[in-house]
Amino acid sequence: MRHAPIIGRLWSIPAAAAVASVLILAGCSGSSVPVKADSKPAPAVPEGGVWLRGAGATFPAVLYDEWFRIYHSQHPDIVITYEAVGSGEGVRRYIGHNVVERDRVDFGASDAAMRDDEIAMVRDRALLVPLTAGSVALAYNLPDNPELKLPREAYVGIFTGAITNWNDPRIAGANPGLNLPNLTIATVVRQDSSGTTFAFTKHLDAVSEQWRSQHGPATLVNWPGNSMRAAGNEGAAGRIKQSVGSVGYAASCSARVHPGAGARATCPHRLALSCPREQLFTGA
Repeated sequence: MRHAPIIGRLWSIPAAAAVASVLILAGCSGSSVPVKADSKPAPAVPEGGVWLRGAGATFPAVLYDEWFRIYHSQHPDIVITYEAVGSGEGVRRYIGHNVVERDRVDFGASDAAMRDDEIAMVRDRALLVPLTAGSVALAYNLPDNPELKLPREAYVGIFTGAITNWNDPRIAGANPGLNLPNLTIATVVRQDSSGTTFAFTKHLDAVSEQWRSQHGPATLVNWPGNSMRAAGNEGAAGRIKQSVGSVGYAASCSARVHPGAGARATCPHRLALSCPREQLFTGA
């Protein structure tokens, strides 16, 4: 697997969904606080201190915020800010081509490793450092919030556009006794260039010849079927929460943050096995 130390795939254990590693894209320079009329409000930085600016993946944003808070408490002369704008945008801002000054960053974060051609565009040497990993979950919103099982054939069929209704026999057959609604399935996907999308489609690429031949792994996908698009993991989880009949993928922590209104996370792998919700959210 290309960039194996950086990007994981969906592991065949009940507690895991697609596994995404997150890396920092860093150069060799920090910056003092710029003074520009069109800059975004700058944080308070002590005289002679350093402000490091970052942007990128929404997947690890909560963790990064906590890391940077702790680091600043121990090193008060160094302030680190991070904007959760998505992996693709983080890479774009880090490369810096055609990026306005106020959006330029000292480091980016992406769930998908930079391509060789992207690395070649970096003015100074780029250093890719793996930092953390987590799981991607499927979440759905159905009337009465049933405990649903989605075997591989079912969720692959949904995201390739082959299964379009919740009472399809391939879903019903895995859920005997459930009265599944005659309701159109709406997939919730990312509208931004996303490392979470890369992790999920990397799994689809591994288990589905149809997906592999038509799409492959990617950070941005022209999704087949009836798709609703949302920005960021929190946006995707929130859209599922609001949309009856929907199913989508998001970082498992985001699916857990938005569990109400029928949205319930499920294991998109080996669902014939028991998959308690508390197991699902164990980080990989």
